Amino acid sequence: MPMPDLNDKHIDVEVLAGQAREDDALLTALLEGISPRTKANALRYNCYRALLALAGQCPGRLLPYWDTLVELLASQHSSSRFNAMRLLAALAPAVETARLAAIFEALYALLDDPAISVAGNLAAVSGQLALAHPALRERITARLLDLDATHFDPERIDLLKSYAIQSFDLYFADSPDQGAILAFMDRQRDSRSPKTRKLAGEFLKKWFPA
Repeated sequence: MPMPDLNDKHIDVEVLAGQAREDDALLTALLEGISPRTKANALRYNCYRALLALAGQCPGRLLPYWDTLVELLASQHSSSRFNAMRLLAALAPAVETARLAAIFEALYALLDDPAISVAGNLAAVSGQLALAHPALRERITARLLDLDATHFDPERIDLLKSYAIQSFDLYFADSPDQGAILAFMDRQRDSRSPKTRKLAGEFLKKWFPA
């Protein structure tokens, strides 16, 4: 099968993912496409989306490259850190808790990433990680509750908290830290971020209806 044009902005990434389940050369090309060496934005984005689709379709196909993705968490390029973080999060339900725990510090250091997009997306997917790995819920919760310790300016920190709220909502019912989460929500009533104020209010109405 000829190699698809991975620069094509209209390429069907679901089809690409399906092809990569059987085609080793294509899978290698997709992984190379998210490396820091890739300069073309369209190519990088297509490869990332195809790999994300593959992680959903057939996580076992990507799991042998877990360590390769972990290495990208330390990349100097924010796009590589972003892509690796999202792919690892997508694969996390398919790995043993010990394997995710082994990279926990490297992963959650990204809550203080130079790029707000990386930090925000990690906060957003943390609920999925907590659902998949109950043994890590307390550690995940502690990191999300500590967003004020990040380097971002206060307005951006308040916006980051909106993503944490979405994550808390996914696993609050089974969280051992409900009291701390509730106190966090109560503080967000005065958030500088309209989005965060709105989500905190919705959270409190959902879980503590009058």
